[in-house]
Amino acid sequence: MNRSSGDSFEAVTWQHLPGDDTSSLKSRLDCIRETQGVEWAELDALHTATGRSIALLEIRRAALMSAAVMGKIDVGRVA
Repeated sequence: MNRSSGDSFEAVTWQHLPGDDTSSLKSRLDCIRETQGVEWAELDALHTATGRSIALLEIRRAALMSAAVMGKIDVGRVA
């Protein structure tokens, strides 16, 4: 995060978070600043894993549909 966006974030946070205890508010802001990079990294890893899973499921789906059309698997009624 560049300095100007960090300053903007802090200004907005100071305006909208409840409470008069500035030390408590400052500790919350410090915690957000310290953990933001880690949280984004975890979200990015989840996004990558999800994308990979979706791609593999699409391949599996295509293979299943192909096998059904070619008669390699029975897709008769299930009652």
